[in-house]
Amino acid sequence: MRAREVWVHAVDLGAGARFADAPAPVLDGLLQDIVDRWRSTGEGGDIELRVDGRAPVAVDPATDPRHRVPVAGDRAAVTRWAAGRGTVGLAEAPLDGPRAGSDAAALNATRPPRHGHARPRRGGRRLFRACRR
Repeated sequence: MRAREVWVHAVDLGAGARFADAPAPVLDGLLQDIVDRWRSTGEGGDIELRVDGRAPVAVDPATDPRHRVPVAGDRAAVTRWAAGRGTVGLAEAPLDGPRAGSDAAALNATRPPRHGHARPRRGGRRLFRACRR
């Protein structure tokens, strides 16, 4: 878990790290953590993740396949989107990440369901200012 967090933070720092640079096990673990989180909170039930070369993964397998919203692309692109870091490299993506009980036709922005990795941390500016002194 810690290594996956380090990779996400490295990408967020904008120092040249990209999701495409992360090792496959890191991306697989991160994507599984995110899907598990969505399942435990009831978010993103109508999403179907389609990673190139793999079987599709429905966040909620009970959702009718005709009503699933596909997110398709390579492993790095799908993981980037699921982590709330954009749609770069996706072949197919919803206009907005569905929430619990959402209707796929009502989607209208470019974010996946919220989860721990996508929430901004509080106090970062204060810490930064304190370090500059």
